[in-house]
Amino acid sequence: MLKNAEFELWKDGKKVADNIMTDDNGIAIIPNLLLGNYKLIEINAPEGYIMPTANETDIQIKVGSPLQIPVTIENDILRTLIIRKLDRSDKTKLLEGAEFTVTAPDGTTETLKTGNDGTAVLTGLKFGKYLVKETKAPQGYILDARTNTIMIDNTSIVFTVEVENQLYIPDPIIITPGQPGTPTRRLHRHQLLHQHRV
Repeated sequence: MLKNAEFELWKDGKKVADNIMTDDNGIAIIPNLLLGNYKLIEINAPEGYIMPTANETDIQIKVGSPLQIPVTIENDILRTLIIRKLDRSDKTKLLEGAEFTVTAPDGTTETLKTGNDGTAVLTGLKFGKYLVKETKAPQGYILDARTNTIMIDNTSIVFTVEVENQLYIPDPIIITPGQPGTPTRRLHRHQLLHQHRV
């Protein structure tokens, strides 16, 4: 049962009651209603929960209706996104210090950074499509410039995306002796191969 869901009650296009809050038992009571057609509208979900897609409930009170008319409204819990940062060659190695930008369906963004356990966590997510993009690679690794798309829906409570990084290995530097009177030159491998082809 959910506390602090807030509702309004409308009849014939006019608001007849507001500030209707569910109690500790998840119950709100609206007394002294006349015959007619009503709309019960949820305007604020309980903390940690998502507003229902259809937030209006039609209620008809007519001759013969019971004195108490129960209405049940369900809310989905907000979702959680976990980003795991892995070494591409050794997936048991989780990487600290990667930074990400997460873009929500409404265009707002959050910046996350992986901790020493290689994960970053974003909570309180509503349904929709989220974009996850790495903006800074862990030290010693190559940035993964791809954008990951995550669909947050009712298939799970916690969603996980894994992003891999390749360890940065610089080109080797080959030292060749110079001619007498000339300085020694440092050539990259691709420069040396070019020299061989001449």
